[in-house]
Amino acid sequence: EPKYLVWLGLSPVGLPNALIRPLLLTATLFLGPLVDEVVLNGHPGMITGLSLHHVNLKVLRNYVVAPLAEELVFRACICSLLVHGGWSHSFAGIVAPLMFGFAHLHHIWEHMRHANHGFAKALTMAGFQMCYTTLFGIYASFLFFRTGHLVAPFISHAFCNYMGLPDVQSLFTSEYKNLLTMVYIAGIVGFVSLLMPLTTPEWYNPYIWYYPDSDGGGRGAGR
Repeated sequence: EPKYLVWLGLSPVGLPNALIRPLLLTATLFLGPLVDEVVLNGHPGMITGLSLHHVNLKVLRNYVVAPLAEELVFRACICSLLVHGGWSHSFAGIVAPLMFGFAHLHHIWEHMRHANHGFAKALTMAGFQMCYTTLFGIYASFLFFRTGHLVAPFISHAFCNYMGLPDVQSLFTSEYKNLLTMVYIAGIVGFVSLLMPLTTPEWYNPYIWYYPDSDGGGRGAGR
């Protein structure tokens, strides 16, 4: 297969694992919100709500087009370019997410124009969004480097867009708040515990990043 496809994370090698394992890992982090909505509050529609008759342009934009475009730019292109330029994975895994976070500052205009917020409030909200998108970008870059697949950060990105930020208010107001607290903690501990095992490079297509002498043409040197 062409080397540029491998560099962009578009190799078919290890694709089934790249579709399933990173999604399971990401879902583990959202164990608390999932249990809260689906089990405790009886809203299974949160899982089944994206049936075909609910698909529209907004859904396609939020869960397909935007995540795919952003991952193509910030992971497949920028991360790959930095690493193949000789920079370390750590450097690329910080710089690309920072660019990803700053790219969301345009929401200041949306908050001011559509929600009628003042500049200070719009800046605060957009700044908060920049922070959590940067953190997600670090995680997405980690998935890209560990798996060598674009689909790994893409499917996790789409899932996170669908879930949104967790509504932690339930931890204080729900009649099941003690149980919910334990489930949230279990999800966080499970995510941390499974982070490395579920992204074991040998399960995917790691050759470009972890085997510099392979046909994939990967480079491990950093600056």
